Amino acid sequence: MYERQDVLLELHWALKPPGTCSPSLDRLWKEAARTSREGMTFLDMSSEDALSHMATNKGHQHFSSLIDFVDIAMILQSRTVDWEKFIAQSLADNTEGPAWFALSCCMELFGSDVPPFVLETLFRSPGAWPAALLRGLLRIWGQPHRAPRALTRGPMGRIYETLLEGHPSFAFNLLRPLLFPPRAKLHVLSKGSLPRYYLNQLRKLKSH
Repeated sequence: MYERQDVLLELHWALKPPGTCSPSLDRLWKEAARTSREGMTFLDMSSEDALSHMATNKGHQHFSSLIDFVDIAMILQSRTVDWEKFIAQSLADNTEGPAWFALSCCMELFGSDVPPFVLETLFRSPGAWPAALLRGLLRIWGQPHRAPRALTRGPMGRIYETLLEGHPSFAFNLLRPLLFPPRAKLHVLSKGSLPRYYLNQLRKLKSH
């Protein structure tokens, strides 16, 4: 982290952690354009990559606050997006789930101007269906940022992420902590306590 006057520089070696969906890093660098602002010259993402990156990054953070959607709505308001290009890139990058989720929420929360065909086209891809299922489940609390924080931690947090990103492994992620206890726990558990371990894990899932 580097901070000087009004400039904050935070270095990352990747857009997101390995194993999660994100825009193509090679394309992002290739299509970034030099721009100047407040006396500084820097590379700026294309509008399509900026929108896709924000949707996937905020999704990885579970859209935990309203400001997450505000950031995306500001991109929609302040930049011109080539929607055909955005759709094609989302499908190629397998980011249609977070893209559909973020855009549909911004339309509902702020009335963001997104052409109907964008959501319709993204939703035709099976990769967006789990995200739509997650959106429906979160309506219990009204909006995603109002959901209990317990939904973003432990096994439930993994389910949230895999649904949002369209991974077909969400059922396995739900059962994994039940079927495969951490090695540290197995090391200290006696044979007689293994049933108790599974029972406690089931209770934890039920409590969420």
